[in-house]
Amino acid sequence: MKKLSAIVLALLVVITAFPAAAFAHSDDESVCDSGSCWTISFDTQSMGMEQLKNARGLGNYVVEDGRHIKSRTLFRSGALCDASESDLDDLQHEYHISCIIDLRPLSEAEAHPDPAVKGARIISCPVNRVRLATDPENQKSFAKVFQALLQADGRPVLFHDTDGCDQAGFVSALILSALGAGEDTILSDYRISNEYFGSSVVSEPSFQALLRFIDIRYGGMDSYLTNTVGVSGKDVHRLRNAYLEKS
Repeated sequence: MKKLSAIVLALLVVITAFPAAAFAHSDDESVCDSGSCWTISFDTQSMGMEQLKNARGLGNYVVEDGRHIKSRTLFRSGALCDASESDLDDLQHEYHISCIIDLRPLSEAEAHPDPAVKGARIISCPVNRVRLATDPENQKSFAKVFQALLQADGRPVLFHDTDGCDQAGFVSALILSALGAGEDTILSDYRISNEYFGSSVVSEPSFQALLRFIDIRYGGMDSYLTNTVGVSGKDVHRLRNAYLEKS
């Protein structure tokens, strides 16, 4: 056990030590999965909001069985307290958001609550940035996220943290993994935050280190979802039927 812990620690240190430039990608890049290639960038995924930070969809990402995520069903963003009245109107009338998942810590969510969006229920699923994958309270929140997705049954859902980066990035990775997306797609979605903000607000090497840590400690993302978060094979089947369609 001590030897395994040392290996994991060394892996994390080595990967995070690489300069970001070693993993640099262009803003517009082609991602290929299941024989299909497409471009992922903020422009292709943007919700076109005025003030709502880093607001974008997961629609049209191709997954490993050749299907793609339905357009206008899954969205991620920064805090809704930053949204303009026009943004909030668009969430209701343009995107028909049925559920808003707030990933911010309770203290922040209470200090800067989400404004109401008619027709959308707001669910608090607080996620701490520290021990992101291993914190038991975070894991309970991840389970609540998937329960909300199952209840929405394909209706549009938006999940957010403060800037649409850290907690939203990991939850997006969990959702994409459950839907069958490959790691290239997950990483491409993750790094869009850097394109949006015009600087390295998220570290891809550190995120890759987190994914490798999950591989070593939990046996991979699928095992993490099943055994730690509690997403069953039946749940995965329901999610894929609700949020995927044939390309």
